[in-house]
Amino acid sequence: MSKRSLGAQIKDAAELIAKYEADASAVVKGTTIGINTVIAELKASNTTFTALYLQRNEEVGGRGTSGTDLRPAAFDGYVQFCTVMEQLVNLLPNDAVVTLFNNMDALRVKAHALIATGKDKPEDISAVA
Repeated sequence: MSKRSLGAQIKDAAELIAKYEADASAVVKGTTIGINTVIAELKASNTTFTALYLQRNEEVGGRGTSGTDLRPAAFDGYVQFCTVMEQLVNLLPNDAVVTLFNNMDALRVKAHALIATGKDKPEDISAVA
């Protein structure tokens, strides 16, 4: 569970606690072996962690423009610049311009891989809170 995203960890813990509390025989057996204390501590910690997680997401969401937000526009500008360089290579080729264009094109390919795909967006855990 600890290798998953924070939102998934919160959901997993809440689901585990809910399943445990929903099964009366598990609660009785848990009381017998003393696991109820651990479950209660997990529930309290998960509640505190959920509140902190939501607070920090709200804080980060309230910030102004970030580098991540600016990245697509910067990348689009770089692609336009590469297009201009490509036209220069086609119209007035020389060794320096061709070398510069090839280097820029290689960087464009690498930069394209860095554009966010949305996987780093925070998960919605509002149902857990």
